[in-house]
Order: sequence, then C-alpha cells, then structure tokens
Amino acid sequence: MLAPDQNQNRVTGNILHYLNFGCPSGWLIDPESRSLLIYLPHQQPLFFEAVQEVLPIPDQMADFHLTVGELFGWLQL
Repeated sequence: MLAPDQNQNRVTGNILHYLNFGCPSGWLIDPESRSLLIYLPHQQPLFFEAVQEVLPIPDQMADFHLTVGELFGWLQL
C-alpha cells in the first residue's frame, strides 16, 4: 500500500524487482484515490478503481473472488 510519505516510483521499482525474481504479481494500492495497479510478469500494469471490478487472483486461489470494493472495505479506508 502506498503510504503518504512514499515515493510511487520507488515502490513501483520494488514491485518490478520482485516480479523479476518470480513473484506472480505486485499490487500498488493507492488509498487516497481508492484505486490500484496490478503488475503481472511481462504485461502492462492493470488499473482498477470501479468497486464492482473483480481483481485477478493467483491460480492457487482459483475459488477466491475479490472486488475493488471488498478490498477497500477490508482496509477500512
């Protein structure tokens, strides 16, 4: 999650580093705009902000479904 005092480029750089070493995805959550960018290997980032949008979940959790609205509801923002 992007904290108010964090630099978005630095956080994005960390996500890209993790992807290069095999992490299946990286989520950059912006609580101020209630939106998120999901980074997947070898793809453009995916942007989500509509509360009903279903977020991509790793294959190991195929039965789990999460929307943008549910995510921000859990975070109580």
